Amino acid sequence: MFGIIFPVIAIPLFLTLVSAEVRAHKSGALAGIPSPVKSLTSGHLWLDFFWQIDLIGLLLIAAIFSFILVPLTLAGGNGSQWSTPNIIVPLVIGVVICIPGFVFWEMKFARHPVMPFRILRDRQVVAALCVALLLNTAWYTQGDYLLFTVRVAFNQYVGSFPI
Repeated sequence: MFGIIFPVIAIPLFLTLVSAEVRAHKSGALAGIPSPVKSLTSGHLWLDFFWQIDLIGLLLIAAIFSFILVPLTLAGGNGSQWSTPNIIVPLVIGVVICIPGFVFWEMKFARHPVMPFRILRDRQVVAALCVALLLNTAWYTQGDYLLFTVRVAFNQYVGSFPI
């Protein structure tokens, strides 16, 4: 519904802005102002954008998560699959190649790193990260296991637990 309403409502605004730009261009008010459209075709802009978002660092983070989490999901609780190559190889690539590659890239080459490791030298930052980790661990642990703990504590265990 909003996919139809939003463009229809935005058309008058867009037309108003375009007509204002055309009138300003004809009157010469935009003579010394560079066009944003022309700046998008500049290679220098895209190179600056590449370094600002640290595209290689982001791709390495995506590779780390993919190569580690996908095999864990595929193997699951099935013990027989943990020794197969399609589980071991991505885990090894993620841990042995991608994590050190990410750390090396961020420390040596990234102009604006995704993870600036220099901030990890500050004890306050490390303490805040540890508190956040422990808080999330406690929160999700109680969310996952509190029901089962209470059922066992009050002897409400009948048959199997609902999943």
